Parts: sequence; structure tokens; C-alpha cells
Amino acid sequence: MGLKLLSSPENLHDALVELIEEHDVSVIPCKNLPGNIDNKKPYLEQWRPFQERRPTIQEFERWFEQFPNCLWGAVTGSPFGVVDVDYYKDPGILDWATDNLEYTPLKARTPQGGQHWIYSRIAKEARNGTYGGIDIRNFGGYVICAGPGYEWIWESDSDFHTFRELPELSSEQLSRIKNRNNVTPIRANIKNWHEEVRDWVWACLGDGWEDYEIEIKCSRHTEEGWTDEQTRRDVRKMMQGSRAEKQRRKGAARRQERAKKRSEVIEEQRQGLVANPFDLGDVLQIPKREFVYGNHLIRKFISVTTAPGGIGKTALTLVEAIAMASGKPLLGVEVGEPQRVWVWNLEDPFEEIWRRIAGICQHYSLTQDDLAGRLFVNSGRDQALVIAVQTKDGVQFTPHAMDLTTEIVRHGIDAVIVDPFVSSHRLPENDNDAMDALAKMWAQIANDGNCAIDLVHHTRKASGSGVQTTEDARGASSVMNAARHGRLLKKMTGDEARNAGIEGDEAWRYSKEGNSKENLTPPSSVATWYKLESETIPNGDNIGVQTPWAWPDPFEGLSTVHLRLVQTAVASGEWRESPKSKDWVGVAVANALDIDIEDDGARAKIRMLLKTWIKNGMLAVVEGLDDNRNPRKFVRVKQWAGDL
Repeated sequence: MGLKLLSSPENLHDALVELIEEHDVSVIPCKNLPGNIDNKKPYLEQWRPFQERRPTIQEFERWFEQFPNCLWGAVTGSPFGVVDVDYYKDPGILDWATDNLEYTPLKARTPQGGQHWIYSRIAKEARNGTYGGIDIRNFGGYVICAGPGYEWIWESDSDFHTFRELPELSSEQLSRIKNRNNVTPIRANIKNWHEEVRDWVWACLGDGWEDYEIEIKCSRHTEEGWTDEQTRRDVRKMMQGSRAEKQRRKGAARRQERAKKRSEVIEEQRQGLVANPFDLGDVLQIPKREFVYGNHLIRKFISVTTAPGGIGKTALTLVEAIAMASGKPLLGVEVGEPQRVWVWNLEDPFEEIWRRIAGICQHYSLTQDDLAGRLFVNSGRDQALVIAVQTKDGVQFTPHAMDLTTEIVRHGIDAVIVDPFVSSHRLPENDNDAMDALAKMWAQIANDGNCAIDLVHHTRKASGSGVQTTEDARGASSVMNAARHGRLLKKMTGDEARNAGIEGDEAWRYSKEGNSKENLTPPSSVATWYKLESETIPNGDNIGVQTPWAWPDPFEGLSTVHLRLVQTAVASGEWRESPKSKDWVGVAVANALDIDIEDDGARAKIRMLLKTWIKNGMLAVVEGLDDNRNPRKFVRVKQWAGDL
């Protein structure tokens, strides 16, 4: 293994890939935040699954791109365990470890000057913990293995081949570590003991140490005439005092920041408002709106996709993302030049998103070459995206807002999809002021990033009428009001399924798109429809893929000859306009065209044919008397086909 490569930034990527692929090591990205309480902690909120499996190369590549300059942790227990010798804190520890522990030629030097001693395995009963300045990292733990300041050392003339060739740390040697009690305290007989230990505790808390770690290591500060328990008791008091002082300083900093913001607001108000005179100028110089996808996504604006749960909005927006990235009209929407798209799925794990994208690419016969690095995907399970939180002082925007804008600009992103919108903030949904501020921030990100943003939102439960519009989006209306375009996805109704000739148990696959936030839903026959097709990917999983679907054309396969047959049938009898009548004119149409009038779909088709022929003057509705001399409406031939 190229051990030196792990210490070389320009070769770090290849060395980590080698650890994963050739040595079966789980590596995870960790935070590089010296002095911060989160320093060295994993970026992944759920990193423990990687104790059972190694990350895929795709997962690693995503992390490597997403977390530049991070530290890299290696999950311990298999294929190796680690003894961390912090001799920079206590020089006597290194001599003790050399005399009492099995020699291993593989070590890693830390930025602070400590050493990680690498063993093929550590006695199974070893628990992760700290024992008098020596840390054990076995099953269930991890150790930083690479990053700024970390250097691997191979103390052998032979080549390194595998971790399994390294020596083991036996149970007997583990007992030596746990029972070590003859280390000379490094702060013994030092004046101002209290102040120095207090500073040490303060630094440990700042580095993110747990209480038990501080208590275990504090025994090295025991001076002659004092017991370890007395030292631990004093250190506990120092920890309480240090935390109280940290809270006091944080509170003072917050008060100072609030006072600064109030001063800035007052200063802005003092400067007053200035009226901006308008000059019409050359209207030909007004830039045209830049539509990124159809009429829904517009550069520098936010749009909102609203739908009830289970309708397939995630499946739809993923197909749209891939259509934009590939430049192909997968759903019938012309894209033009391929776009760079960033999908933030804040609900599903990355593996599920991967499955969905694989199913979409398989259905539409796309490969990675079609995407060509233009599709970016993040999972909220790996990294949260929260751009605003509610505090006692109101809405507080997080660094994620600026980080998001920076990444959009850095990668030249054209469209961002945030799904679901509710997971991108921690604000009360029904607070109009808070949601208005949030919507304006999203609009600002779209403007500063020169991109279109689609916020995928849920609807409230349907009202008593069962009819939903874009105004039924969950929470306050401010978000929808701020959107340049909004659309509502609706499930196919039972009546629509019958009219389209679709079996009732298949209607769930079909959905239609409402006509923007004007809340005007187009008729079924002219709406934009989608069908959720099933796609089985190579691993056996079944994926739902949204596809374009067209409402059946009642005139498909019909010609003037068929119309003439219908007119002949209508002219041969007394046919009524009302579908409730036994003499409904639809019976004549069915007989002429050999259609099963008992079928609901067929009856719907006949009604549409009659409506069209009456409208274009081929047939006409006239007043007349039935056999009982009652006024009724009848259908007659008005203009014979072929006579025009």
C-alpha cells in the first residue's frame, strides 16, 4: 500500500481508494475544525452502518467532492485496531508503551505529535476508551487516519501488503494498559496547579472531549499526597465551572451581536429612503426571461411544485432533473442545451435516490455519458440542509444559505430542486412573517446563484369539497405568493379513469399537472398527464418512473367515411340529445361505429364525438315534440360530410 500517499494531499484520493478497495477499510469524512467542539466528528449523521459494510466508490467520490480539506476517519475493529499513544501530553507514556506493548512496524503520527500504533486485531473484549493517556479504538470506534498533519510510518525494510500481517494486541497486554498506574504525573509539584489544570480542562472541552475522557486522563495531574479520586472530584468542579463560563461568554456574545444588529437597523433607517426615477429607455434592451425547464423553472426565480403524498412528485422531479442534465425531452418538454442540476433530497438515503435514478436512466436508455457530470445529488441523511431556524429573536438564517449560494456559483448550477421544502428550515409553517422571510431568502439564493429553484411542497388534507388548488400548500401562503410559478399535481379521479377507459385498479398510476398558481385546472383532455411505469433495475428492485401520457383521442382511426355512417344512422330515426333517454343519439353513433355502448370508456368517447360534431356544424340540436307531444331536444344532421 502506498502509505506515504496518505500523507500527501495530491495523492490522498488514490490512497483512500486503495484502502477501501484493496484493504477492505471503511473510511468516513470527519470535520477539520481545530478548537471547535465538533472537531474530528464524522460529517455523516449515520456513520455506524459503515461498521458493517465498506462505502461504495460512488459514495466515497461524493464525499471527497463534498468535503474538501476534511479529515478522514477509518472505522476500527476490522481489519485493524488502534492504540493511540498521546506521549506529547506525557513523555513517560511512550517509554512505557515501548516496554510493555507488542511492537508494530505500522504507525501514524498525529499533528499534535502522538502516535497511532496499528495492530491486525485487538483482544475482542477491548472496549473503546482512554486509559491513563492511552486510547483504545476497537469495534464500534473510528480513528483519524488521514488529513492535514497526519503521517503514516512503516518501520520495516520489507513491503507492506496487508493489515493481517501485523501483530495482535493480546488480552494480557490489554490488561497492562488498563492497570497502568506507575506513570509519573506530568504536572506534579508544579505551582499554580489549579490554574494550569483548569486551563487543561478548558482546552479539552474546546476539543470536544467527553466528561469520562477528561476524568480518565486527569489522573496524570495527581500530585504527591493526593489521590486520583480527589483529582477527579476537583476536575469535575472545574468542568462545571468551565461550562458555565462558556455559556456566559456565549450569552454575552449573543447580546453583543443583537445590539450590533439593532444599531445597524437604526443606522439604515436614519439614512432614509430614496426614490428611484424611472427611465423607459430602449425596451429592446430588456432581457427576456430565461426559462430553464418548460414554463415552470425560470432563472433567478423560485417555483413551487405542490402535491399530496404518494402521488409521485419526487419521481417526477427526478425525471425532470435528468431531462435537464441530459438535454433530452424525456417528458415531452424541450430542454435545449443540457443544464447543470443539483438535487437535494432531504428525506431519502442516498441509496434510494441512486435506485430511482438508475431506474429512470434504464427506462429512458441513458448512461453516465448522457449526464456527463452535470447532475449533482445530495441526501439529507448524509448532510442536512437547513437555511433558517426560529430563535427567540425571530428568524435566524444559517451558514447553509451562503454555503449553498457559493456551491451553486462554483459549479455553475442552472437548477436546484429541494425535496421536500419543509425539511429545509426549522420555522413554524403557519407563521406568515417567518415563511415570507424564508421565501425571500430562497429567492435571493436563486438571484445570487443565477439559477432556478424548485421547492417541492406537500398539500394540506383536502377540504370537505375534496377540491385542491395550489393555495392548499401546507402552512402559510407566503411561499406560494413569492413563487414565480406554481403547479399542483393531482391524482386521476374515478370519473377520469372511466372516461379514459382505464381500469379502476390502475388509476393510481396516473396524475395530471394543474395550470400554474392561477388555480385554473385544464380539462382532462388537454392537461399535462403522467403515468408511473414500473422498472426493475439489475439488483431486482422495482422502481416507479414517471413517463408522459396523453389522454386518448376519440377521433383516432376515424375519417369522413365514419362520420357519414354516423350521419346516416342519425337521419334514419328520431334521436334525443339526453343520454338518459332510451333513444339517446349515442346509440346511433355506437351502432354506426360498432362501439360497445355499455362500456363506460366508450360512452365517454361517444359524448366527446357528439360534442365536437355539434360544435363544428355536422350535427345540430333542435327543438321538437315527442310521441306524447312534450317538447324535447333532438339531434339532426345539419351539414352532410363531403358536401362542403
